[in-house]
Formats: sequence, structure tokens, C-alpha cells
Amino acid sequence: MWKIRGYKDVRDGGRRISGIKRDLVCNGPIVSCAYYHWDPGRSHCILIVGWNATSDIWIIKNSWGTGWVAQEGATPIGNGFGTIPYDHGWTRTEWWEVCEKWYPYGVYKD
Repeated sequence: MWKIRGYKDVRDGGRRISGIKRDLVCNGPIVSCAYYHWDPGRSHCILIVGWNATSDIWIIKNSWGTGWVAQEGATPIGNGFGTIPYDHGWTRTEWWEVCEKWYPYGVYKD
């Protein structure tokens, strides 16, 4: 089983795209979770692993595995990875809809 020793919040609370990119480069993949209190079944977490600045998209690892299909702006690219726009609901950066974002540290196999 893989475990983590802890986590730290992304700079600026993950509100700025530049802060998310900086933390990706300096600290590695970032967990981003969108919570929909009015519809908890829609709440979802993904792992941001990179970006494509030309297309304004995040490259993500989705927890749905290899069987997920395109929906709501999320596009699978194979092996559980995919892309989503910078302003996607799973990674919102507007101050009124900030998703929680953090990066784990001290990953180890138990």
C-alpha cells in the first residue's frame, strides 16, 4: 500500500493558474477536488500532472481509470489520463468557486 506523510496547500489557495503551474514544477502533481454541496454525487477529485499552454488545458490523471469517457469538457487521452480546460469545474480558479488543491509529500510504500 502506498502512503503519504502529509500534504501542503497550493500557493494562493490554487486561485491562480500561475501558482498552480509553479507548484507543479516545484513540488510535483497536485490533487484538485471539486465539492458540490448541493449534489455530493458529482463531487470529484483528479490529479493535475501538467499543462499545455498552447491549448490552455491541464493534463490530468483521473480516478475513474481507463474506462472513462469524454464528458463536460474532460477528454480522455488513454491509460486513465486526460485533459480538461483551465476553467473546468474540477479545477476552478475563480475566487467564488475555488476547489481545494494540495500536493502530497513523503510518498512511500508501506
